[in-house]
Amino acid sequence: MSYYNPDPAAIIAQQQDERFVTFLSQRDTSLQIPVNYVTYPGVVLTAACFSHGRYEETAAAKCLSNLLATGFRRLEADVYWDVSRSIWSLCPVQLGSADGPLSTSVSEASTPFQTATQLASDLLTNREDGKRAAPTPLHVLERQNSDVLTAPSFSTTSVSTPSITTTLTLNGPLIPTSLPSYSRAPDPVPSDVTVIQAGPYSCTLGADLALLIQVLSEHLQSTETNLNASTNMLTLNIHAAASPDDPAGSAQAPTDEQMPDSGSLLSSVIASNTSVYMYTPNELESQRSNLNNSKSWFAVLPEFQPAAVYFQVDDDSGRVYTPDGWPSEAYIEMQQAKRLLVGFGEVDPQMSGYNFSGDEGMMFSQNYIDESRVVTFGSDDNVESGCFFNPGVTSLEATNNSWALTSLGNGTAPTGAGLSSILLQARNLTSCGISAIINGTLNNATADENFEAYAAFVDATVWTWAPGQPVNSSASEQYSNYRCAALNATSGHWQASDCSDSLYGACRIGDEPYRWQISDSNAPYDRVALACEGNSSLDVPRTALENRYLLSTWREYRASDSDDDGGALLWLDLNDLDVTSCWVIGQNTSCPYDGPPSTSTREIAVPVVGGVIVLVLAVLTVLVKCAGNRQKSKRRRRRGDGGWDYEGVPS
Repeated sequence: MSYYNPDPAAIIAQQQDERFVTFLSQRDTSLQIPVNYVTYPGVVLTAACFSHGRYEETAAAKCLSNLLATGFRRLEADVYWDVSRSIWSLCPVQLGSADGPLSTSVSEASTPFQTATQLASDLLTNREDGKRAAPTPLHVLERQNSDVLTAPSFSTTSVSTPSITTTLTLNGPLIPTSLPSYSRAPDPVPSDVTVIQAGPYSCTLGADLALLIQVLSEHLQSTETNLNASTNMLTLNIHAAASPDDPAGSAQAPTDEQMPDSGSLLSSVIASNTSVYMYTPNELESQRSNLNNSKSWFAVLPEFQPAAVYFQVDDDSGRVYTPDGWPSEAYIEMQQAKRLLVGFGEVDPQMSGYNFSGDEGMMFSQNYIDESRVVTFGSDDNVESGCFFNPGVTSLEATNNSWALTSLGNGTAPTGAGLSSILLQARNLTSCGISAIINGTLNNATADENFEAYAAFVDATVWTWAPGQPVNSSASEQYSNYRCAALNATSGHWQASDCSDSLYGACRIGDEPYRWQISDSNAPYDRVALACEGNSSLDVPRTALENRYLLSTWREYRASDSDDDGGALLWLDLNDLDVTSCWVIGQNTSCPYDGPPSTSTREIAVPVVGGVIVLVLAVLTVLVKCAGNRQKSKRRRRRGDGGWDYEGVPS
């Protein structure tokens, strides 16, 4: 029996190849950035799953499954303490009484799991705490050399979706003019489940926090490979369930005796199925306190270390520590096999007497892993205020977008032009270094009813590749040399380009996240690193905000360059020369997801005459440039603040 049951077409790994590769390469590009500086698409479950007042476990499980499968990385859930049953429920109303559950109103054929009676019996059998059994813990599995990187194909009958029109602008990534058409899963084999009508709400006994955690746990388990793993955040808003006598009214504050006991604390429910995946406040504080010990973020291979330039490193009589640092996703996932951070959101006054200290070792305190950012939008959906991008300010201290997020939708049900506006706002928020959180019922349908609009929202937060990119170089002879990534000044997104083309290159100044300059000459990809001047080197943006700063530098350069002989594209130090569809940083870097690299696939075709000219220019450049200019090696090492070494992201 599986509670994680997404529509097959919702799963990223089963979409068209470029979508799978897009999400993989975007994750890999950011792998060494501390998790608090990476943007993650998020969703408020009340709007996306329960907007119709229906809290039924089958629909809830399907909705959660689809949202996770389409790529949402942050979940915000409202949970209600039901004193009548002493459990954390998703339903806003108490469903029990001294004599048992409320009287039922309807029997609905909708669950592929169990009836409510069977479910309750299963939950309580041999379990005093009433929690579902935890799955067998797994570690992040290395991909086998016999595997293929290309996403598997999936074929079912497709369902068309309404067209969404929008006006494209030149100041950011493109938004598709219509929602993609995805295939639907067949309806499950029905089985009766009892639905309780309580005022405006239709609820089942199994729609509770334990169900949410079970779905999340099974999702984490099903993506437990280094190709599919991702870090997820869960924020819980805490409420008291309303009385069944007044379902739409204000809830009464539970007495001290009615508050959750130690076995019913939120951390107990969550840890019952996900403790093996949780990265906790205790671990964070322990690792921050001593960066010299054997469990430090820097006691691992350089490719798993966080970029130390992103946080403060201090020395206290030989004890090196950080007051504000966070590990990278590479460290959390690949070294510790952790996948989940859980924190408190809003807390109702009725629940102020809750035992928060009992959860503090497992759950992050309020606003610790989310910092709400006030943003205003113009009539064109561009961010007018609140954006972290400021071309005149490039210091990290002045551009501190740690855990920044903004909710969109305001609990509405946008369709048509309204939905198009939401997608554009999500795109623009992301480019400002802010995580976009959807708090709306997209297309007036919950994600179990129709997940396509939610998938489009996730796609709108992609800051790397343009729609339809990167092209598969092995699919057509026409694109056989399209193995190198370039930033398009017009769209602001990346695209695969012919490695033999002569373009300017993106040169990062020192280790600074937001300081870039353009190479002093254009050249094919394999030689353009030689044209980076001074204390700069060919590189690739690792976050959405880094990309915005590079884009600004590139556009400013083009505006001031009267010759404009390089066109709109700018080389990034990213390629799939080793293995098709495996995009890595560094010209000689091997794909980490495959067997021994093929030397032949690394060859870059350059026309003979053009090659000779470029070679002469390269020799002259080497003679003129200072000894510090050099071509990036297979794993170029950099030095971050505080003396910590780290190297380019492996993919």
